[in-house]
Amino acid sequence: MEPRKYLMRWRFDYLDKPSKVGMWSQSSKNPVDQAWNKNTNPSRVKVEVKDIETRETKVVVDCPGADFLNFQWMAIARTPGFFKGSITPIHQLVGLQMWTREKKIAVLDTGKIMMTDMTPEDLNTNFATFGK
Repeated sequence: MEPRKYLMRWRFDYLDKPSKVGMWSQSSKNPVDQAWNKNTNPSRVKVEVKDIETRETKVVVDCPGADFLNFQWMAIARTPGFFKGSITPIHQLVGLQMWTREKKIAVLDTGKIMMTDMTPEDLNTNFATFGK
């Protein structure tokens, strides 16, 4: 597994009000910190990364607000290599994926960025429950 290099967060920029940003590499149960209720008429939607060592911040994905559909955190579940009985895995966020009208863009904490085309099934997703 590649070493972790970056923290990630979502960002909504607006023409008529201050930008809204998420927490660095953290999801939240608090609606104030969640992206779903910030996506009304943004001018740009972005994924930002912060270098863990240098603390430098940069935008790695930039999308027109009209093309944005959803954000999705990507996580892995860690368990000990050898264990007996039941165990509760520890979850670790490893990426943030942006869904646009044409692409899914995954930004991993290793610095890798992967782009895939939206499938017909993806395009049929009802985002009404995500505030869109």
